[in-house]
Amino acid sequence: MWLKSEGFVDRVKQWWSSYHLEGTPSYIFASKLKELKRDLKVWNQHTFGNVEDNKNTKWEEIQELERLQEGRPLTEEEQVHKTMLVADLERIILQEEMSWRQKSRALWLKEGDRSTKFFHKIANSHRRNNGIEMLKIERVECREEEAIKDHVVNFFGELLTEQVGWRPTLNGLVFGTIELEEVERMERAFEEEEVYDVIKKMAKDKAPGPDGFSMGFYQECWEVGASEISDFWPITLVHGTYKIIAKVLANRLSGVLGQIVTKPQNAFVKGRQILDAALIANECLDSRVKTGSPGLMCKLDMEKIGSPSRGTTTISHLLFADDMLIMCDAELD
Repeated sequence: MWLKSEGFVDRVKQWWSSYHLEGTPSYIFASKLKELKRDLKVWNQHTFGNVEDNKNTKWEEIQELERLQEGRPLTEEEQVHKTMLVADLERIILQEEMSWRQKSRALWLKEGDRSTKFFHKIANSHRRNNGIEMLKIERVECREEEAIKDHVVNFFGELLTEQVGWRPTLNGLVFGTIELEEVERMERAFEEEEVYDVIKKMAKDKAPGPDGFSMGFYQECWEVGASEISDFWPITLVHGTYKIIAKVLANRLSGVLGQIVTKPQNAFVKGRQILDAALIANECLDSRVKTGSPGLMCKLDMEKIGSPSRGTTTISHLLFADDMLIMCDAELD
């Protein structure tokens, strides 16, 4: 909605240049985004206010003029005023639709479809699905927000903490490698052109990060902070920018994957998806069931792999595979 406002980019440039901070490029950029978000909230309140209230006010004024028109012809001044009200109402309705469309992330619909009610339902559904109203902690239902937060942090802290002990060796295993020249190309500093190439190809209305800035913002306001974005070296930001950095790195990796990924592997191959392996496994199982052939199937539990503290078989005993499905004939011998 903001991106459609006249003079929005110029206003962002003015704000952005007024922030004077010191630190690493990533810290400066993240801090500027926080400052910009505060200014945008104030500007939004003054410029747009409550969209629903503005829409109702314009509609009531139009209805009042139409009631007058039923009794007598409108004066030239009243007709001009009505035309302006209709134009303002159309603009407000479009702003409302754009806002709810972005919140709903129903990107298969286009602007102008006027499905605001549908967008509203989808957005509310996302909000309900993303929230945790109740969590069982040691078999006791808990609805206190702070208690739920603490339990989630502690759970994943324990789950992802490695216990010091025996570690498997990889002696004898041959892995694909890349040349020194390719290593240097992979590790070079980000270039403005490759960063912008990633940004312009990303869907502008995809879900933003916790900072609230979508890809549409970066596309429209690229010139504002282009040099600062391209200065990033470490991945230290936990907001929308990480999507840009991850995509740039993925593009670089795509050029060397053919040298380090073996042919039997099902992932990381262009034109092939991990789901393909699942479909093949399903066909194999279906064939066994239809023919009545006795068989045995073993599935590797990925949760157990990530939690060696649970005392389960370590991944080294299972060929270092994290997505393996074993099928074999069932025989008494």
